Amino acid sequence: MKKIITIATIIIYFFCSVSITEARVQSISRGDSEYRNIALTFDVEGGTDINRVLQTLDSYGVKATFFLLGSWVENNPNLAKQIVDRGHEIGNHTYSHHLLTRHSKDVIIADIKRAEQVIKKATGVNPQPLFRPPYGAVDKRVYNAIGEAGYSQVYLWSIDTRDWSGISSSQITNSVLDNAHNGGIVLMHVNRNNTPEALPGIIEGLQQRKYNIVPVTQVSNPTREEIINYKPITMRVDGRFKVFDRPPILHNGTSYLAARDLAELLGGKISWVDEEKKVVINLSGQTYSFKLQGGENHLLLINRRAYIPLRPVIEQLDDIEIRWDSKNNYINLNTINFLRKNE
Repeated sequence: MKKIITIATIIIYFFCSVSITEARVQSISRGDSEYRNIALTFDVEGGTDINRVLQTLDSYGVKATFFLLGSWVENNPNLAKQIVDRGHEIGNHTYSHHLLTRHSKDVIIADIKRAEQVIKKATGVNPQPLFRPPYGAVDKRVYNAIGEAGYSQVYLWSIDTRDWSGISSSQITNSVLDNAHNGGIVLMHVNRNNTPEALPGIIEGLQQRKYNIVPVTQVSNPTREEIINYKPITMRVDGRFKVFDRPPILHNGTSYLAARDLAELLGGKISWVDEEKKVVINLSGQTYSFKLQGGENHLLLINRRAYIPLRPVIEQLDDIEIRWDSKNNYINLNTINFLRKNE
């Protein structure tokens, strides 16, 4: 049987979409049911005909998530690089595709790290923190090993196309469309003959049903930044500590402030463009846009509130100074000259 799901996985699947293990690893089998998002994920374990899948995704403007087997990447580094170059998300699928529940913790960690090094060398991207265990086989010991290897998010699935079983392309398509749901995570494989042929029908069918097809990190938790290494920080504005209902945060070394608070602080206007999932702020006649997964101007959603990075805005505005006080761990913001100039 291609897909082996342990008792631990079954418990996770039926009782919760996100489980936190003792090793601080999130096990995610489906996303937030409040959002009409769905993710297409591909296990890349063999074969070289991945271009058909990539071309189809490109033609529909869809981004997916690929879990890469290290041994495949080692033999096909250029194909692995294409996945990243086309803007898709990648995760670690181990090096050897062993059934992890049958191996020691040390063997598991070594296999994961070996895959990681191969993937980084080929693509220039670290697959952390995304991981998918071969066959979906996990238990407590495996989770601990995954966590020790540096991976905090284990992605399973809620919709198994069973494309590995040799079913037809129409059966693959129907398995997705008949079981589609908000927050769905679809499992497919690029090395199956009928999967590329099924993909156009899957995408068109989901879009007709008004689903947003997004990478798995967006479907698993559209507000995922609230559960990944961010912390509240303090801000000193014009010589006084400022108390916000939504405190500023530090995320991956970048300071963020709630978009509405920044607009109010600097006397600007804010709007939300729903179809593009972006915030637009008008300050002193200049317009700034921040989108989810928007590169430098990356928008975070935390408790359904939009947070934007401070520096890309502040550095473009005259008469505003921003400085991080590393000794006392707070942000210094001087806005007096800016506000006087724009009264």
